[in-house]
Amino acid sequence: MDPQWLKDSSGDVPDPERPLSDAHLWVWLNIPPGSSGVDFAVPIVRDQVTEPTESTRLAPTDDEAEPLPDGPVLTGTVLDKP
Repeated sequence: MDPQWLKDSSGDVPDPERPLSDAHLWVWLNIPPGSSGVDFAVPIVRDQVTEPTESTRLAPTDDEAEPLPDGPVLTGTVLDKP
């Protein structure tokens, strides 16, 4: 992951040894009324480390970071940068 993006998005100091799931990362997406979705990209950097398949999970929350009842949970696969 791009270290500057992580720092800007979470305030966490990038640490390649820490799983992303341990970062305090919150992103805000706005899906306009009538739209069926939006694109969301997490910038990654190419490295020489062989890693298992990684995934990301997005769940809508309220202003207090509590999950919305019956809200969809979106998952995606993290792909290596070409």
